[in-house]
Amino acid sequence: MLETVGTLEEPMRLLQGKLNIVWNHDGNAPNYHLQITVVGQGPVCLERDKHSCLEYVGMPLLCIARELVCDGLPNCPPLGSEASDENEAMCIKHRQQEYSVSFV
Repeated sequence: MLETVGTLEEPMRLLQGKLNIVWNHDGNAPNYHLQITVVGQGPVCLERDKHSCLEYVGMPLLCIARELVCDGLPNCPPLGSEASDENEAMCIKHRQQEYSVSFV
């Protein structure tokens, strides 16, 4: 059961396994949203189209699709600002790379 707390920044939960969502709003418009991000683990994180959210000794442990990086929504589990997919310094570099690639 989901409950709203009235804050803009809801906690992020990392779940494993199956997820069953039942949405019953009794005709009222809900004042919250649900964002689900698939997080990869292990060898799949070595693929080129993945962004590492968590690394250990240079090996990625958790990752998301690279297309989710710098999209304005946090998709990596909250493990620190350096690993975030919305890190400001990283997003500046990311946008510069995309801009330079589009004109090559």
